[in-house]
Amino acid sequence: FQAKCYADFYPHPPPMTPRETFLHACTQIAAQLDGFRLLQKGQVLKKDLPDKDTVCEIRFQGSRNNGAHNITMLVHLTLSSRQFKQWAQSQSLPNGDVSGIFYANQLGYLTPRKDWRHWQLAGASLPYSVRGIVADLQQYALPLCDLFTDKTAAVAYLRQHGSALNPWLDNKNLHTGLFYYAFCCGGSEAAHDFLSHHIRACGYRRRYADLYAALASGQTDASIDSDFIGADELRFAYAQGIRFDF
Repeated sequence: FQAKCYADFYPHPPPMTPRETFLHACTQIAAQLDGFRLLQKGQVLKKDLPDKDTVCEIRFQGSRNNGAHNITMLVHLTLSSRQFKQWAQSQSLPNGDVSGIFYANQLGYLTPRKDWRHWQLAGASLPYSVRGIVADLQQYALPLCDLFTDKTAAVAYLRQHGSALNPWLDNKNLHTGLFYYAFCCGGSEAAHDFLSHHIRACGYRRRYADLYAALASGQTDASIDSDFIGADELRFAYAQGIRFDF
């Protein structure tokens, strides 16, 4: 009788659904990050940087396969600029992104792990994962927001380091948005220096050289293998008068 009465007065709350657990994790993460606005029930965190132009967003992505015992979260960082959006819309860029986003990456790739990180939120994993996500955001993601607060400093960094925005990133992968951002905010010399870092590191410099030779000779590049990451950027650069030494 005593046990029944206790249960009547102090019932256990019903367990959260996978969706509720996911949103609960979003709000817990957001509560530990300063300056962000919560959108879409906390699934998107948005922060306007001090330059009044650049926007940092953290996006939390669930899985369609989430269930009671398996609730996973992906975390993405995006950086966008209103100035860059206006410039991109004025250009005829192949596959151009006119959303204003000039950088996007999954949180795991910004860390020394360099992995496509799924964070587990089910059961006892939730507090551990929340702590880990917050720690990774503070250590690896938010410094990138700080980097792009000042466009002049950001362009200088891109000219010196290319896509290696932190010690765990390199120039083997070309971040197209950063190339166009360098051109938009820093001009042809900045775009030249940025792309040069990738050409030296990518492992297929010869393909760049062949395409460049075709462009320089005025010949069509249809006869060479010019379907590679960076080909459109090289064509754009050449059309803007940017020249390279191969």
